[in-house]
Amino acid sequence: MGMKTKKIKVLHRAATTGIGGVEQNVMNYYRHMDRERFQFDFLTRNAKLAEYKEVKELGINVKTFTATERSDKNLLIKEINQILDEGYDIIHMNTSYWVGFLIEELAMERHIPKVIVHSHSAGIDLGQGRERALEIHEYYKEKFDMRYATDCWACSRLAADWLFGPQIPRNDIRIIKNAIDIQKYSFNQNFRLQERNKLGLDNCFVIGHIGRFAYQKNHEFLIKVFAGIFKKNDKARLVLIGEGGGMSAIKAMVQEMELEEAVNFLGWQDNVNELLSAIDLFVLPSRLEGLPVVLVEAQASGVRCIISDCITDEVCITDNVDRLPLDEDEWIQKIGTYMEGYDRADMREKITAAGYDIAEQAAVLEKYYEDKNNLTGGGVYEPNLINYTAYEIEVYAA
Repeated sequence: MGMKTKKIKVLHRAATTGIGGVEQNVMNYYRHMDRERFQFDFLTRNAKLAEYKEVKELGINVKTFTATERSDKNLLIKEINQILDEGYDIIHMNTSYWVGFLIEELAMERHIPKVIVHSHSAGIDLGQGRERALEIHEYYKEKFDMRYATDCWACSRLAADWLFGPQIPRNDIRIIKNAIDIQKYSFNQNFRLQERNKLGLDNCFVIGHIGRFAYQKNHEFLIKVFAGIFKKNDKARLVLIGEGGGMSAIKAMVQEMELEEAVNFLGWQDNVNELLSAIDLFVLPSRLEGLPVVLVEAQASGVRCIISDCITDEVCITDNVDRLPLDEDEWIQKIGTYMEGYDRADMREKITAAGYDIAEQAAVLEKYYEDKNNLTGGGVYEPNLINYTAYEIEVYAA
């Protein structure tokens, strides 16, 4: 009997607020990887992450720490070192904006083979305190260099430019696609009828939004736009999927505008693919994004999408997306054109051709994690070592 191969242990830095787009993306990749060869764990301050059903089902261990650099730097160092003592081969820092890079520094000091800093956003998702946070981000952005990581990744070029200063050569930044299970998110008439009936949305024009209730997602703008739509068509309905600290303020806004009967707050849902088949229009008026995976999922479902022009045009992988400035009248007018009806096209081939198929991308990530030739530090990755196709992992060349 042969010896069992040691798993490659990957520690993913997760958010502090629960399951968001980044955590979903990590789990999506892990779901399609060989879990006999890889072990994914989450590093977070949010102990509740361990309670999520999918985290448990995938066997992801949640490693928690409590301190911050500001509250108790020595305790933070002790907590992180205790976790790193568990023998991780790869530290994957999923990052939205800089608040420091102590964890990266500790990992590099230990000569952990890969320390990946992966940019997932293009701005700071804060309302209050945003100016101070931006100052801190810019300070650390100038200081960060390849002493603190072996690899720099981003979900889009916009996200790369946001996190990495000019001292990081653009040829060394990898653009990692936020890939999806294309078949799962393809339009399904049975799901459409089932969900619309369950939610009491038969004979309605259903506008959908998926995202946390946070400054970034700009729900206030969406409610104002919907109020204008509802005045013109009382069969319009708005479905809001997600949770977050800003939900109560949006509920109060809906109540004040007397839209309670037309706006559905569904909270967290694990059947987003079914709900995307049920809606007639997907909207994303975000103030900032990296490359939102939910917009890739929406395009896979064939639904028309209207998004803000604050979101990178790299996400427009089909003809189903309209990018508009955050002007209420312009959004109301554009939504009105789709309320007259349109043909829902099959987008699977286009999305696969653009390199967003999760099965292909997960295989590429496996190869990259396993590549011993690239476990030497320095941050420089030679694509010809593995002979990737053009759309598997792009090199960001400015």
